[in-house]
Amino acid sequence: MTLPDYLHFWGKAHPNEGQKNKWHPLAYHSLDVAATAQRLLEIRAHDTRLMANRLGLEEDQLINFSVFLVALHDIGKFSRSFQALAPDHWPREVLGDCPDECYPAAHWQISFELLSGLLFPCLKKALTVNRHALFPLLRAVAGHHGSPPKDEVTINQNLLGKKCEEMASHFTSDLSALLKPPKMQNLKSPAAKKLSYWLAGLAVAADWLGSNQEYFCYERPEYSLADYWQTRALPRASKAVEQSGLLSPPPVSQACYASLFQIKTPHPMQQAVSELELPEGPVLAIIEDATGSGKTEAATLLALRMMQRGKAGGLYFALPTMATANAMFARMGKDYRNLFTSQSKPSLALAHGQRTLDEKWYASIKLPAQMRASLKGPDEETAAQCAKWIADDRRKTFFAHVGAGTIDQALLAVLPSKFQSLRLWGLADRVLIIDEAHAYDAYMSKELETLLTFHAANGGSAIVLSATLPNEKRNSLVKAFTSGLDCQTTDKISENPNYPLLTISSAEGVRESANIKPAPHTVRKVEAERLDGFDQAIDRITEAARKGAAVAFIRNAVDDAIEAVRFLHGRDIEADLFHARFAMSDRQRIETESVERFGKDGREKDRKGRVLVATQVIEQSLDLDFDLMVSDLAPIDLLIQRAGRLWRHMDMRPKDNRPVAGPKLLVISPDPQKVQDENWLKDMGHKGSYVYPNHALLWRSAKTLFDKGGFKAPDDLRAMIEYAYQIE
Repeated sequence: MTLPDYLHFWGKAHPNEGQKNKWHPLAYHSLDVAATAQRLLEIRAHDTRLMANRLGLEEDQLINFSVFLVALHDIGKFSRSFQALAPDHWPREVLGDCPDECYPAAHWQISFELLSGLLFPCLKKALTVNRHALFPLLRAVAGHHGSPPKDEVTINQNLLGKKCEEMASHFTSDLSALLKPPKMQNLKSPAAKKLSYWLAGLAVAADWLGSNQEYFCYERPEYSLADYWQTRALPRASKAVEQSGLLSPPPVSQACYASLFQIKTPHPMQQAVSELELPEGPVLAIIEDATGSGKTEAATLLALRMMQRGKAGGLYFALPTMATANAMFARMGKDYRNLFTSQSKPSLALAHGQRTLDEKWYASIKLPAQMRASLKGPDEETAAQCAKWIADDRRKTFFAHVGAGTIDQALLAVLPSKFQSLRLWGLADRVLIIDEAHAYDAYMSKELETLLTFHAANGGSAIVLSATLPNEKRNSLVKAFTSGLDCQTTDKISENPNYPLLTISSAEGVRESANIKPAPHTVRKVEAERLDGFDQAIDRITEAARKGAAVAFIRNAVDDAIEAVRFLHGRDIEADLFHARFAMSDRQRIETESVERFGKDGREKDRKGRVLVATQVIEQSLDLDFDLMVSDLAPIDLLIQRAGRLWRHMDMRPKDNRPVAGPKLLVISPDPQKVQDENWLKDMGHKGSYVYPNHALLWRSAKTLFDKGGFKAPDDLRAMIEYAYQIE
């Protein structure tokens, strides 16, 4: 049998040590990636099916169409400029002698030039598709190196050559005959644009895995396309997907809070989540409940129920800081295996810029597999399984079955960052759990809304957690998610005064569970008192510490926190400093020490009379328990969050064991009744006045807090937040 000349063109020429063959034909590499794409789509049945329904296609039609396009991702390597990059493998049989010099050009740019130009008649014949509908899809697959190619580029013929054009055309025709893509005459431009984001992520994932020589070894050009596809590409793709940790292990069929977290009596919100009737398709759940009410456990069980319904293959916790992400990673390390069947080996990943400094993450990827498998008992928490392919790049960690990371890693999926499409595609098969949703400023909140829109459009479900979410922000999140489903909600949800509150949004509409009672231990009154300035704060902290109280002093600016520690040390008060400017290794050490000293299991002798001076790094997600709190003035929702670290574990430290009379929040603030000019807050002289630039919000926060003399949780929370965040 005579093999086609295009098999002389190389596609890969960097063999691993021990490889018998020094180069891999471009046609074979294209089939490796195409086969990987097919296998990925088969295991991602949920979002593949949703995308097919949205396009009016059968599932197998979408798979065949996508696989054909992905197979063309490297068509630009049929060019003189690319082939000349490895002169030893130059296809002399077809192109003659290799030139001494050849102007370099990006092969992905040439791919788009070929697909949208010379090869378009062939594609149109094979697909019967509208030119404007196909263009964004061609850009998606050609842009598999992280960013889309430019729209208008004319490739010099010296870079391509007539013979290369013939090879590219011949290969495209043979590929069409082999893969038999469906006719797509009904595909319209708006639908194609939405599909392009999904297809771009698929192309990157398939190319990264399809280029892995552990699974796709180099072959000599001695197989026809059909033989290679059946005997090499497809079997190897199945093995690659399975061994790379991309297969989603089956979730447990039955689970409760006792089996997952050893919680015998669920709190009301947790119970409501376990009884919730889930609608079809992608779902957004917004859980609003007090700090310490068990929202994390509720969200995890709800995510599991979504996984059981086939809505996702795993979950990803997005948190506001690296400290909170590390804490969640450690927390999930103890329980995440309970989400899956006992025979499975789920992966757990940490995603942020400094994750290699986290000891538990480092142990999870460095410990030998056989040793990890043998760990039992308390050491098991360090044995988080994370497949090597997933672990070697932060952008791949969204493919781990359970992930914890910073919100910015997820937001990069909708920002103009390299390989954003891979993040977006990986997240589509994960329940996206966004913790502390109130913690983001207007800019990040808009990014979060955009992420929810794209996530819904790709078939993903999400859970948003907050103790203090303004109604306007809740409404914006719902609208963003439903717009991704191509539907707009008309349900009025923005005026609901109830708290706690569970909001469910889907293509079927918006439902609210407003009759959920608060967890008994979150019902309390926190007294608030205004302090005139820094000196008064130091006096009150000193007085409480000498009585044996564990005190938190939260300052809005790092320099102010450093100043406070210096003053307290001058009074012989044991004060520790915790802020985000420390070197990451020091910051993680201080975080661990703070949780050990002031957390649930902190010993009385270690916390007695101790002060933790910190910035916003402790106001959310960290499980800390103080007897007294002093804080700079901040928006009311953040003050409520900070107060959530007061008198937290009453079962372990009951009232009679506390050295102060009750939970009290002391706030350094000018008198909101005495406003002379716009320098109302700046006149206090500390740098923290510049951290929150909306001084109208701060004034309303101070007014509602001091008018009430504190707050009763949860009864007062909604009204206070809505007053402070009223539209100006």
